[in-house]
Amino acid sequence: MKKITSTALLLLFVWANSTALKAQENGNIPKAGQFMSEEMPTYMAPKVEQGTYPFVKKVAANAPGLTTVLDGSTESILTVIENKFKEAADVKVKSFKKDIYLAEAAKFQEISNGNMDYYFKISPVSKENQDQCQVTLFISAGNNNFITKDKYGEEMDAASQFLVNLDRNTRIFNLNAAIAVQQKLVEEAKAKKQELEKAKEDLDQEKADIEKQQEELANKLEENAANMEKNAEEQAQATEKVTKVTGGLTDLQKKLQVLQQ
Repeated sequence: MKKITSTALLLLFVWANSTALKAQENGNIPKAGQFMSEEMPTYMAPKVEQGTYPFVKKVAANAPGLTTVLDGSTESILTVIENKFKEAADVKVKSFKKDIYLAEAAKFQEISNGNMDYYFKISPVSKENQDQCQVTLFISAGNNNFITKDKYGEEMDAASQFLVNLDRNTRIFNLNAAIAVQQKLVEEAKAKKQELEKAKEDLDQEKADIEKQQEELANKLEENAANMEKNAEEQAQATEKVTKVTGGLTDLQKKLQVLQQ
């Protein structure tokens, strides 16, 4: 089963965001509480056509079915179909052939109360446009007996409505997925912001500690300078005293020499 990628969802968000910005620049964004019905986009349901379409050569080269073009990638459309059949019929949609997926023997009451085989052929409209797909639904009553509107009018009408609903459900799925991706980006941005705020607090504290250390060092330098000045004065006084005392000692020694002669 293919999964829709976060990259595809992010591209979808970027497209939606750029469209919104352009609308805002053109003045097409309504103010809070104001509904501008003329400018607001309206949902246009896809046109579903009934006919005979290429199927699988070994089974049936062509088969009756319903086809339409839906907004969405193969991955997103298939995911919505898989979820729908799992929830409503407890049937797993599996790959049948290239671009064709099968919900086998499914009692899918949205279309029929009986067990039917539902084949979905999903192909991008072009290599350049992977975000729109041609979706063709073939329904078999069993043994590759594909139903038509002539004998299964109610079922074919219900199948047609299913494809219309599939378009809306796929759009909702894509938007919810894009919102989830954007919410994750917002959470990551908030976490990064908190991390930077915490780092700033640490840097501010480190700056305060350094400034305090600088202040303490400045005080110590000032105290050291005062002590050195005091020491110099005391040394001068001590030198003077030594000189004076030495002179007195010399006089005494001379007197002693005189007496000893």
